Amino acid sequence: MAFEIFLPQSRIEESRGLWPDRLPIDNLDAAAAGSPGVTAFVGWNSELRGEVRLSYAELAERADKIAVGLVALGIGKGDVVAFQLPNWWEFTALFYACNRIGAVANPLMPIFRQRELRFMLGFGEAKIVVVPARWRGFDHMAMMQELRGDLPNLRHVFAVCSTGVESFERVFLDRPPLSAAEKRTLATLRPRPDDVVEMIYTSGTSGEPKPVMHTANTVLAAVRCFMDDITVTSADVVFMGSPYAHQTGFIYGMLMPVMLTTKTVALDLWSAIEAAPLIEREAATFSMGATPFLSDIVNLPQEPRARVTRTLRTWVCAARRSRACWCSAPSAI
Repeated sequence: MAFEIFLPQSRIEESRGLWPDRLPIDNLDAAAAGSPGVTAFVGWNSELRGEVRLSYAELAERADKIAVGLVALGIGKGDVVAFQLPNWWEFTALFYACNRIGAVANPLMPIFRQRELRFMLGFGEAKIVVVPARWRGFDHMAMMQELRGDLPNLRHVFAVCSTGVESFERVFLDRPPLSAAEKRTLATLRPRPDDVVEMIYTSGTSGEPKPVMHTANTVLAAVRCFMDDITVTSADVVFMGSPYAHQTGFIYGMLMPVMLTTKTVALDLWSAIEAAPLIEREAATFSMGATPFLSDIVNLPQEPRARVTRTLRTWVCAARRSRACWCSAPSAI
């Protein structure tokens, strides 16, 4: 099953001027071409206990290698590629690789286990799943092997930080730079701005989770309106502790920094005490997260809290039962 949204021509005409009418991959291409050496991603991999830094040129190159690898595995327009990953660069590169070839990215929270994944992967008919080999002490590959028999549409499972045959790195990254022929092939697969780019599930608190489909236009319009309302610019550095597999992290921690050609700083496992020095060191000026994240920051001891206020200008928070709010001065924290 491939996912598409069909809109009447009259509705498309009415929307002209309201939608960006571009793709997320266009933003990455523009950033890589215009600012190849600018830092795109700084992240901490708690499994490897190591930091990763990527420029826009490096991130774009990896995304294109992944795109070629997906095509080689038979993934095409409307096919669902699921990934259950923390805030690692692989999440970002996978999304842009999917967008390059018209596949639908299906982010899944790393805390989901057999019950949730059996339903979500089965309903969405995901053809490929990418998971961490292990994260927070849990064997994600063993879980996926247990689920394979219940998912007839699932063709492949790959693991990040694995050395086996299922290694994400071996399959997608251990290849030379793209050839001219491969670049031409990718260009022919370009989707439209009204094609589905993301399928993300609701929490399922009132029943089974519901898959929400987003197009390039809907997600990028949200980013553009947010940047205008909150005044986020290319001079900002974005810190994101909220999961990329939540729409907060996905839109404002992953899409928005690339749209601005600025640096995003990602924490893969939330800890206010670890976030404080990272925010200070990378001079992060903007963040967004649910109210418990901000509460953790506010309740830090004086010294680490002071680290945050040295650079952080804006923290936007919102929750289901509260209105969105933001603080735009260090004294507010």
